[in-house]
Amino acid sequence: MRTTHDGIDLIKACPSCDRFIPIADTACSFCGYVYEPIVLDPEEQAWSYTYTVELINDAFFRLENFGKGDVNTYSSSPFGRMFSIIFHKTRIPENQTRKNYKRLNQYYALTGQLATDFDKSNFENSDAYKNKDFVEDLEDITYINSDRYWEFLEFEMPGKKERLSITDLMEEEIIFEDAGPEFSNYKIENSMYDDFDRVRNGELTELERYNLAEKLTDNFKLEKLKLLHKDFDYYLFLEQEEMESRFSIEETYAEINRRKEKGLAIPMTQLPIIRKKGAPIDPDEKPKEVLNKEALLFPYEFFHCYEFRKMLNNKIREIEDSPEVQAQKIQVETTSKLRAGLSPLGFFDLETVRNLWPKQQQDLIKMIAERGVPFAVALLNEIGVTSHIYSSITKSKSGIHKKLAAVLGCQERTVKGNLNVLNKISREDRSRYTAHLYLDEARQILKQMK
Repeated sequence: MRTTHDGIDLIKACPSCDRFIPIADTACSFCGYVYEPIVLDPEEQAWSYTYTVELINDAFFRLENFGKGDVNTYSSSPFGRMFSIIFHKTRIPENQTRKNYKRLNQYYALTGQLATDFDKSNFENSDAYKNKDFVEDLEDITYINSDRYWEFLEFEMPGKKERLSITDLMEEEIIFEDAGPEFSNYKIENSMYDDFDRVRNGELTELERYNLAEKLTDNFKLEKLKLLHKDFDYYLFLEQEEMESRFSIEETYAEINRRKEKGLAIPMTQLPIIRKKGAPIDPDEKPKEVLNKEALLFPYEFFHCYEFRKMLNNKIREIEDSPEVQAQKIQVETTSKLRAGLSPLGFFDLETVRNLWPKQQQDLIKMIAERGVPFAVALLNEIGVTSHIYSSITKSKSGIHKKLAAVLGCQERTVKGNLNVLNKISREDRSRYTAHLYLDEARQILKQMK
């Protein structure tokens, strides 16, 4: 019987009787269920392996974007059929490569991640669950991960398990030799983890490491730079764990004794003091020390990794300290504070706002925060916030002025004046309070968002 790389028998559950049978069996020995072989139509047979991968990647990309609220439309993708095709094509000897096996391992992790997000309603776009195609595709993905896991087992990678990296899986750079419709002449560059190996092995100069980081992060985009740092930290953790496992206890003690004989210090690492919440602080408590196996057994193994990580840290700090990013942080803090202030006023419960996509809601809040009080008053009035405050929170106009002034960070008189000029017969000073000048724009913005 075929086994995994850990020596475990490869088995699968029969979809008819749920009994376990050898993975290579084409029929269940218990109930007689027969596994139908996949038959590709001529068009599917003509697909190159890389084209099939592109179809699956693009399908995941569309699903994830809709789940995040980046797009407001979604149509179904045949995930079940596409995975049947990729399994079939990977069994062809010429496609049985380390890269293809690794990709299927990543697909298994990704389908599991999406199945969990679906089960726990983790998607940012809460309205996505109203889309029938989106729900059915996630049900298919959940089935693929749970009931077709044995097909993934056929392509299990030996050695350490690598953390799923969306950057690695979804953003492999493809260079076209021939941009024809068959997509048959792709060259896929090395994965990100292969690049990490080159960093570790000292195959890249300092300039080449810099260029690598620039390429992987689209010219040092801060969000991608942080993701790269996170991925590299996890890679380094795995490599350190694997390296430590190569040394036996006897070898470790032998090195300790050698150092003692030469009068050298034994490298130790202090563990941080962890206390339960509310526990009293003991001023005499000292941090515990544990043996630093890396410094003891392989002190220079990851020198280039630490240099690369230092460069990433410095670049992140440089960008975060820049005036542009500082201004963005202030903007984020302002919009977050505004969002928190508008919520008790029923802003998100109003029909006009409730029916918008999450990104559209965020765009509204951003405009209210950035365009000034006159525009904000005009827009909030058109949305229905002022009438809602009057009917549900306070029965006085002064109460409305007080509530909105607190949210917008201005004087109550400023809110009062800008609300007054929205009334055509008001005698308010229209040169000082100008909300009426933004009424048409506010109405047009809300009309376009419907």
